[in-house]
Amino acid sequence: MHYWNQENFEGLKNIAERFKNEAGFELFAEYCSLKEKGLKKQAVSIVKDYVKNLENLELKKQRDICVRLAELAFWNSDIHQLLSHPLQVYITDIFTKWCSIESSAAPYTLLGYMTGENECFIQALKHNPTDQIALYRLAISAIDDVDFQVHHVSESIFLGEEKNAINRLEEAKTYFNRMEDSKYKEYLTKEITDSEELLKDWMSYKEQVGQADIASISFPKWCEVNGKSYSFSQPIYYDE
Repeated sequence: MHYWNQENFEGLKNIAERFKNEAGFELFAEYCSLKEKGLKKQAVSIVKDYVKNLENLELKKQRDICVRLAELAFWNSDIHQLLSHPLQVYITDIFTKWCSIESSAAPYTLLGYMTGENECFIQALKHNPTDQIALYRLAISAIDDVDFQVHHVSESIFLGEEKNAINRLEEAKTYFNRMEDSKYKEYLTKEITDSEELLKDWMSYKEQVGQADIASISFPKWCEVNGKSYSFSQPIYYDE
């Protein structure tokens, strides 16, 4: 029935079963079960009731549950419907207030995960320099910046300044070198290597061809001539 989104629905079903009898998570489990069955309206209604119930708990219990839920979502990213919007808003609010009150013990990493704000990960590393999630997410952010700047090199166009891309890649490598061995570090190894090679080849291309002669030979053609193999994406432009 849900073959196109199988991991998401199977994950919801498994988590519903896992949490259905755990205190503080019963309604969350019911939400997951309803969502897995495709009963959207009922699922939204249940999750709103769940948030109201959580708001009536003492603060420490609310924080503990929010940490569990955020960590659950982070480590199960394939279950993309795990935290509905009302729950995301509630968890983010709890973490934001927590960080503003108790800086040293605050869940900056999880707040960064909920909001996507790099500053949260930077703050997390100030309190815990070995925070693996923060290191990973900051490395990814730097690599994403590089990817953005090179995503038009198939047209022999570099967005921004090459120096900035090189600096951002070095930043990614700094975070990478502080990480422990894991599947995340293994993934970053390829990302960094590929980005480094592409930047090096682009700089060689510009040096050999010269800015004035870029029109005479494209970067993809230069790569082909010099035995460099890249799977360049093809940009698509739409008429307004």
